[in-house]
Amino acid sequence: MGTLSSYEKDIIKKVLRRDSVEIFDSYDNTFIQIKSQFILKDASVLASNESLLFDILLDSFAIKLSTEMDMHRIYYHIYSQTLSKGVFLISEVNNQDSFATSLTIVYSNANWYEREIFEKQGIIFVEHPDLRKMFVHY
Repeated sequence: MGTLSSYEKDIIKKVLRRDSVEIFDSYDNTFIQIKSQFILKDASVLASNESLLFDILLDSFAIKLSTEMDMHRIYYHIYSQTLSKGVFLISEVNNQDSFATSLTIVYSNANWYEREIFEKQGIIFVEHPDLRKMFVHY
């Protein structure tokens, strides 16, 4: 899909209104590191901003970081038809809490992805409309 231009990255930093947002490129993809307390607000802004319109969620998954760090990293792959580009939102969740904010308000198809992450990784998505197991029912 390609990385975002520096101009597009500057727009993202301006609309999110925080210098603490880290945007970086790796393997021909752009990643936006967002603190977990801002993930819902920032995803909503990115989805609704007329210059960006990252309004399609392509995929979401979680990766457990090393056991020493006791953290999970949740990735949301979002896409903008306006820019014809996608980015990955990254949010980290402390395994002590295992709580993350649901993005189903912004992306309705996050429902299935978050249920899968809940079942496989044990992360509880706050304000999820139907957080129940999909695969293993015991």
